[in-house]
Amino acid sequence: MRIIFTILLLGAILFPSNLVSAQSDQEIERAIELFENGAILYDEGQYEQAISAWEEVYRLSGEPLIIYNLANAHERLNNLERALELYNAYSAHVTSDDRGTLERRIRNLERRIREAQ
Repeated sequence: MRIIFTILLLGAILFPSNLVSAQSDQEIERAIELFENGAILYDEGQYEQAISAWEEVYRLSGEPLIIYNLANAHERLNNLERALELYNAYSAHVTSDDRGTLERRIRNLERRIREAQ
């Protein structure tokens, strides 16, 4: 799974769909390294560290897929409001195939937030 995400990230960084400033080879390598490190940290349950790594990846790449990863990590930390903000931000970039799944996830988070209040 991590290999698929790395390939997706590499493609997005090298051939961005959004208007991101030109990146040096070092920035690209660093973004990929940080992304992979964040994925390992996430798999190990170290969500705060994964968030730190992925925030830097997003800063370097501007790749919207990272917003989704950040939302997942915040949700795992029970930072539900922040996760909801990030999922909503990602919704502007989601493909039509994945829109329904994301919308259900957002509704579920909204329900969880209401129940927690």
